[in-house]
Amino acid sequence: MNRMRAWIVSLGAAALIGVVVYSYAAESPTAASADSAAAAKTVREAPEIGAYAPDFALTGMDGQAYSLHQLRGKPVVLNFWASWCGPCKEEAPNFVKLQKELGSRVQIVAVNLTAGDSEKSARAFAAKYGFDFPVPLDDKSAAADRYRIRPIPTTFFIDANGVIQDGVLGALSWDDLSERTERLLRPASS
Repeated sequence: MNRMRAWIVSLGAAALIGVVVYSYAAESPTAASADSAAAAKTVREAPEIGAYAPDFALTGMDGQAYSLHQLRGKPVVLNFWASWCGPCKEEAPNFVKLQKELGSRVQIVAVNLTAGDSEKSARAFAAKYGFDFPVPLDDKSAAADRYRIRPIPTTFFIDANGVIQDGVLGALSWDDLSERTERLLRPASS
């Protein structure tokens, strides 16, 4: 009986020490002041908030090669759309307005889901709305698969270090798009 009581007390003491060590580590100044790049070093690449944004290599409507990795150093608003999508048509003018207002501070990338669209329709859509930002064509669903795109439009807000900070399924109003982008542009708190 005494051995069992001693074993239970020892187990309880070990658990208490574990909780104290964990609490100390979680509240240390180093852990509290880590920026998104340092925090993301332990995080995998995934289409999730707090993870590195999955990279892709696509050719744009302008014939240029685009990869998300090449845009590191500048925040990115990454939008997935198709020309036949009604909500995509509703939000398209908002991305054009965002480009005019904040284009020097953020990179907009509008990936057309060409595998379920047509390049001709995508080009007509981009011309109609006046897209003046990269429009990569995802003709084999490579980017859509990496980002697990189901409903469209879908938009990711990625910081300058390549870490996803926010994401939205569905169309964005001007107020919502500009607010989320402004939040992306704010310096990380320390």
